[in-house]
Amino acid sequence: MMTQKQTLQFLEQLQKKHPQAIKRSYLCYGFIQTKGALDELKEIIPWAIALTTFIPLVFFLSTYIQSLFDHFSNFQAQASAIICIMLFFMLILPLVIYQIQHTSPHLYKHIKNLPFKLAALIVLQAINIQFFENLIFQGILFFLSLSYGFVALYKENLFKSHATSIDQISLNQIRRACFWSHLQILKCKLKLLLTPKHTSKYISRLQEKKDFITLHQELIQLENQVYKAIKYIDLESYVDELMK
Repeated sequence: MMTQKQTLQFLEQLQKKHPQAIKRSYLCYGFIQTKGALDELKEIIPWAIALTTFIPLVFFLSTYIQSLFDHFSNFQAQASAIICIMLFFMLILPLVIYQIQHTSPHLYKHIKNLPFKLAALIVLQAINIQFFENLIFQGILFFLSLSYGFVALYKENLFKSHATSIDQISLNQIRRACFWSHLQILKCKLKLLLTPKHTSKYISRLQEKKDFITLHQELIQLENQVYKAIKYIDLESYVDELMK
């Protein structure tokens, strides 16, 4: 397992060889990283952003929907606005999860089922609109949709107590490099499709693709090592550590 110093040296060498690997790659998840299962102060931030962003959006959309459909009641307009936000989450979730899949295999295992949970919430919200029109039930569904569609991706928890800010930054940089290398593999595959076979250019691009595949595998292995060193694998391992 690499030490913090070895990880930093690896990243420094990577930046020298591939300057764009970290600079031109961005992650759409894990903007806030917290230690343990709950970090009270940091827990507030994603929820504050979610509530101050999406509650006004619900009122704006419901007003717009009611202006289009005069026969809609206030509840129906607000419920429809909430479904629109749920569908928006449903649209972006697969894209973010795709990025996580190719940058952090362990994290992917924990969040890969989020779209199914969100789909269930959408169905329940539709049933609520059609049959019950229950305001409390709608509030619960909206709260859960914010949790699954926004907060779960914005915040990453279960970091160990000894994890430093340098460790967390290194992990993010490794993940950014992972996604960059994955995109380079896709670009190489596209170039190969457009290049005539049995030419020197084709052979060169084929070797380039193999090099990026090797790099991506190395980065994924490094991410896995750093992940296990500074994070709990799951909630159960975190609880076991607390019980010791």
